[in-house]
Amino acid sequence: MNKQQTYTRLLPVFSRMNKSLTCTAMTDNGNDTYTFDCDYTKWAIAGHNVTILGNSYTITEVEPNVSITVSGTIVPTVLTFDLYAGYFKHGTVKKVAEEIGTKNFQNDRLPLNFLHETVNEAVNFDVEDSIETNSTCTFYFLTSCNFQDWTQSDGDTLANIPMRAFCREFVLALSRSTDIIGELKNTADVRNYHVAGLSQDNGGTVKNVFNEYLAGVSLRLTIPFLRNCDVTGSA
Repeated sequence: MNKQQTYTRLLPVFSRMNKSLTCTAMTDNGNDTYTFDCDYTKWAIAGHNVTILGNSYTITEVEPNVSITVSGTIVPTVLTFDLYAGYFKHGTVKKVAEEIGTKNFQNDRLPLNFLHETVNEAVNFDVEDSIETNSTCTFYFLTSCNFQDWTQSDGDTLANIPMRAFCREFVLALSRSTDIIGELKNTADVRNYHVAGLSQDNGGTVKNVFNEYLAGVSLRLTIPFLRNCDVTGSA
């Protein structure tokens, strides 16, 4: 059985997520804002900062998979730049909820990829098999939400669409990490949580999971970890 816990083994996978955005055009709006045409906006959300050629910009508006508008004092001269990385945590819902705290936290704690523990690990003792453990994991990909004021459409545009992209890029990073993970097989379960604080796996709105200021998607899948794939990282 591998001496490293699942979270530690997934740290390099999270760091391999493709943060690059490739846009097709940029419009100078004339008021220190610039709109990039982009058919895949990934997890870009208004309020976060991005760096373009060493200059800092704030995302002011996102039309998912159409355009991103940023504000800054220098006109951007390139059409490709990286998004912010987000955060990867693990533990119990209660403990992570305590760390997240209240709603006043967007840039320094979100978006969040949360590995819900305990993870179920099926250990393979056949030393000839390349797969050492099959770990069944549940992840939550979360960003902030305004539960009282948002419409259902707001929840889709401002949370579920970008967080589904955050989830998608994590799965793609898993599939590319062939030095750590075997072939992903079977299926995965993905669910929308328009208000993650008011959802339970059995449906309904009966109990707070995190808090009412978070929304996004969950992902449940089995990850086949290769034998002898210790990685550098810390929990």
